Amino acid sequence: MKYENRGRVRKIEFEKTPFNYKYVAAYTRLQSPGTYTIAGMEDGDYLLWAWMDMNANGGEEHLNFAEPVGWYQSDSNLAMNKLTIANGERLSGKDIILYRPTPFPAEDTSVAVGSGLYSFRLKRDITVDDIKGVNSFYTLPMQMMFGQYSDFSMPSCSSAVVWGDRTDNSELGRGLIHGKNMDGENDLRKITVNDLLIVAVDPSESGLKRAVAVNWPGFIGMDMGMNESGLILASHSAMSIPDWSATKMLDNDLIYRETLQRTATPQEAWNYWKSMETIRVGGFNTAVSARYLDSLDYPSLTFETDSYGGEARAPVFMDPKDPFSILTTNTFDKYSGVNAGAVSQAGGYRSSLQADDYRYWAMLNLLDDFASMGKTIGTAEMIEILRAASRTEQYDGIPEYSFIGYPDAMKFALAKEDLEKKILEASYGTFVAYDFDEVFDRGR
Repeated sequence: MKYENRGRVRKIEFEKTPFNYKYVAAYTRLQSPGTYTIAGMEDGDYLLWAWMDMNANGGEEHLNFAEPVGWYQSDSNLAMNKLTIANGERLSGKDIILYRPTPFPAEDTSVAVGSGLYSFRLKRDITVDDIKGVNSFYTLPMQMMFGQYSDFSMPSCSSAVVWGDRTDNSELGRGLIHGKNMDGENDLRKITVNDLLIVAVDPSESGLKRAVAVNWPGFIGMDMGMNESGLILASHSAMSIPDWSATKMLDNDLIYRETLQRTATPQEAWNYWKSMETIRVGGFNTAVSARYLDSLDYPSLTFETDSYGGEARAPVFMDPKDPFSILTTNTFDKYSGVNAGAVSQAGGYRSSLQADDYRYWAMLNLLDDFASMGKTIGTAEMIEILRAASRTEQYDGIPEYSFIGYPDAMKFALAKEDLEKKILEASYGTFVAYDFDEVFDRGR
């Protein structure tokens, strides 16, 4: 493939016969592992990508890691490397190793701490510090963006929260509904899609709240969660250079966990954040929502924060500018930065909606359409909103999972990419509903 089309690998591999897709520059087939030749390539930048067609159906099967995949990579860069052909030169020695992750055995539901987790990349056992480092994932793209790499993709994720007049129907009875797309799928081995987890946390320490988190194996904290009071925290990356000199930095996943275990409303959560002595790792927008039917204040706010400070954005601050809805994507719309340079250098703040805020506009326009038709929002309409944000001019094909929360009813629903039907956007998959207490009962 041309290197400029590297973002389309995920779409290519979901085609019936990927090698025939229009963005594939050339291909070859091997009857068994060995040497290969791809001839007739014009000058330009390329990447090499391969898979083993185990069932010989011409397609690639990711469900349960059925077929190994791989791409040309180097020891210094494990991502898809750029290969340049100039003046018709011949490239050689571009070996590709195909990997197939090993699924967890169905009977293995325990969590173990100990030695023996050997990494062939690190050439040693994995330590607790390694796991914590992997979980501080947000600092890594920030380092790449402001370091040696220029191929960093823009941040992603979208939330729409509505309540009151906008949900005055028989299904929700004016209660709040929070829809969230977890975007950013770049896992070409589909580990995150095969193994999405619902984690029920019942703290042993008295006074802490139970909470449910949606996460992937190996992650700590609560990247997306809901607690027993109905408080929901949903993460959205944003752009601000971290305070690299800070000594009390704590990853957002762990801040979310602390917040869900200790607070019940968006206002309590914001006050808790302001009182914390720890430093956040960088730019983050957090869509925070809770019960509406017994609330005394706005049931949803957007926390726009970075390492240096932040602002809580209320529903009436920007379009749709009504007291019954709030949208969140990845720009700071209220917070321009305590350290303005950290935000401005990263392009994190916008004083008004711009034409290329595609996902925000997609959700906003659909909300306006529903209002003009006299329609209120229920589950079906929220799914339409999430789908609208899943496919825009900015990107498509990357929502790993979609979440819908109903804090007044203490329920939530989840959908993820469908590897069997080869559905790339989670919001187009099948939503499965859960009762908050039911998740804890299943673990007993």
